[in-house]
Amino acid sequence: MIQSALLCGVIFTVCAYVEVLGVRSSGQDLGTSSAPMRALAEVGGVGFLGLLIDIGALVSLFACTLACITAAARVLLLMSHGGLTHGSLRVTHARNETPGRAVIVTGIAAVLPVAVLAARGARDLMYMAGWELSALTASSWPTD
Repeated sequence: MIQSALLCGVIFTVCAYVEVLGVRSSGQDLGTSSAPMRALAEVGGVGFLGLLIDIGALVSLFACTLACITAAARVLLLMSHGGLTHGSLRVTHARNETPGRAVIVTGIAAVLPVAVLAARGARDLMYMAGWELSALTASSWPTD
C-alpha cells in the first residue's frame, strides 16, 4: 500500500517538474497560462495532442464531479435514515437501490452556486470552485 502511494508521489513530482521546465523554456508563465499542457504540446510540435489533452481533462473533471455528487447523495441518504435531513431523501430506486432524490438535491447544490456566480459575472473558475466547495462543506456540517 505504501509503495503505491510513494510511486504515485514520485510520478506526480516528475510530471510537475517536467511541466514547470517545459513552460519555463517556452517563455511563458505557468501561473498565468490558462492551458499549460496545450502550450507544451504546441512547443513540442504536437499541437494536435493539445485538443486531446483538453478533452481528457474535460472527461476527468466530469467524472470527478459525478463521483462527488454520488458520494454526497449517499451521505444525504444515510443522514436521512438517521433523521438529520428530510425523510423524502430516504427513498431509493426499487430495482437499482440508488438514492435518486438525493442525487438530484446534491446535483442542484453543485450547480446552483456556479450558475449564480456565472450569472453575476464571475469568470474565474477557481473563485467559483472555492465558493462551491465552501457551500457544500458548510451544508454537510452537523447542526448539533
